[in-house]
Amino acid sequence: MKYTIVVMADGKEAWRQDYDDAVKAVHSFDKFIDHGTFCKERIITLTEPNGQAHIKTFYHPAFVPVKG
Repeated sequence: MKYTIVVMADGKEAWRQDYDDAVKAVHSFDKFIDHGTFCKERIITLTEPNGQAHIKTFYHPAFVPVKG
């Protein structure tokens, strides 16, 4: 079984890590708590072996997304 975390920063893949252990994957996912050093946004996705995805989105305080 494989769990994968993918970090998208400002629209580009910045980091990817695969895990065999669900607990380690969740602990790593939980460590992402803000936008980091990126200009506008950072999207973190944890994908489970069954295809279910858990997503966090962080925006830089100076970047306010426009909602339509």
